[in-house]
This record gives sequence, structure tokens and C-alpha cells, in this order.
Amino acid sequence: MATSINLLRKYVWIVDTIRNTGHITLAEINEMWRDEKNINI
Repeated sequence: MATSINLLRKYVWIVDTIRNTGHITLAEINEMWRDEKNINI
């Protein structure tokens, strides 16, 4: 169950990031992902 919640949290983070930036490259998402402390569980 906890694994499912963590996976869902990661998907929500990705969708939220794309929606908030409007245009973002995969490289930028990867950089933000590495820098994000709350998502790297």
C-alpha cells in the first residue's frame, strides 16, 4: 500500500510540474526530480 501511495505521489508531482511550467524538457524534469527532496523516497 505504501508503495502505491509513493508511486501516485511521484506521478502527481510530474503532472503538476508539467502543468505549472507549461513547456518543459525531459532534461529539465530530470534536473528538478534530482533536486526535489520530497519525491526521492
